[in-house]
Amino acid sequence: MPGTITRVVSARPRATLLAWAGDGTILIGTENGLFAAPAGGGPATPLGDTTAVDGASDLALLPDGKTVLVRSGQHAPKATIVAVSLRTKQVTGIGLAGARAPLGVIDNRLVYLDEKGNVTAIGFDTNTLHVRGEPVLLESNVDGVGLSRSGTLAYLPSASMSRMVLTGGGTEVALRSEPANYETPRFSPDGRRIAVSIQADDGWDIWVLDRASNTFTRQTTAGINRAPEWSPDGKHILYKAITGGTISTKGFSTGRTPILWAPADGSQQAETLYVADAAVNEAVLSPDQRWLVYQSDVSGRNEVFVRPFPGEGARVQVSDNSGGEPMWDRKGLMLYYRASEGITVATVTSGAVLSVGARKLVLRGTDPSDPSHQSYDVAPDGANFLMLRHEGNERRAIVVHNWRRELREKLRKTGE
Repeated sequence: MPGTITRVVSARPRATLLAWAGDGTILIGTENGLFAAPAGGGPATPLGDTTAVDGASDLALLPDGKTVLVRSGQHAPKATIVAVSLRTKQVTGIGLAGARAPLGVIDNRLVYLDEKGNVTAIGFDTNTLHVRGEPVLLESNVDGVGLSRSGTLAYLPSASMSRMVLTGGGTEVALRSEPANYETPRFSPDGRRIAVSIQADDGWDIWVLDRASNTFTRQTTAGINRAPEWSPDGKHILYKAITGGTISTKGFSTGRTPILWAPADGSQQAETLYVADAAVNEAVLSPDQRWLVYQSDVSGRNEVFVRPFPGEGARVQVSDNSGGEPMWDRKGLMLYYRASEGITVATVTSGAVLSVGARKLVLRGTDPSDPSHQSYDVAPDGANFLMLRHEGNERRAIVVHNWRRELREKLRKTGE
């Protein structure tokens, strides 16, 4: 009946994307591959070899309704698009690597989001399920994007440029005059330096800003290097290296996410500390290393929880109306996290169990956030926040009806 909500299936591991097939089947992308479930309810079954479809996300059904294009691969450098038959479950590589997401097929053209965030089209043979010809750029620098089967394109223009600012006590100061694509800035323990990931044309690199001289020093040379964190003594920087690039590393392992560390002064090569089998997101140890704070959607929405570390123990919920990006203060007496209205702080008391006291909104605003790592920091003195501020005006979604006609015109101008 209208308005009725039906629970179709419990997806384990957690579903990353859903799509409807034409026969009443729900397609479910998960970190362990592609699954299908009947819309009326029932168990989810794998589609294709789960080892061939590695971390299925970003699905696009072909016009015949019998084949689905899937982005396979947990990390961009090794990601590829494969075609999966809904009838035979056969997995076919289409010959296109490095694409971020398939969007759909229009007029024998595969429309997809490339690894730089551009909407791109390339010839596609629906019989052989293979690309042909050269890619053509259609729309530049987009974030969220979707293409309907009827040919309507909707996207959000990229807002990658931002400034690092220090805010608190009613004042705000930009740390650098020029904007850049900054991500996850981190104060050194003494507050004198800031490690930050910055995007360039060839990937992401870790840079260190010396606050006294206002100069940057580059820590990595190429590849995708993100989410920097300082060691407690301030002598090393830890980071995720999704690709190795040209940096010389010891024990580097591809295919999974290595956690590397390197001397902050650049005096030695980076070394691998740990290789994660899955995503490592937003989990932070308390200063006394007794408690682990993290974000989870176990309650049905993102909330912040704390549990004992190491070993087993009951979790304690910190946020009360959704939350993410948790962070300890330097003494372990307060927990900061990002809520819907801005940065909130909760007082905590550590004993046999950890108890949560009063919560207070300390910084209002909706700044850039990152679902995989904290995108702000608290100054060592606790008086200021290191934040990222978007450049330009507020973004608005762009919807283009009958984009098929615009696609044909752009391809005609390029001679395709």
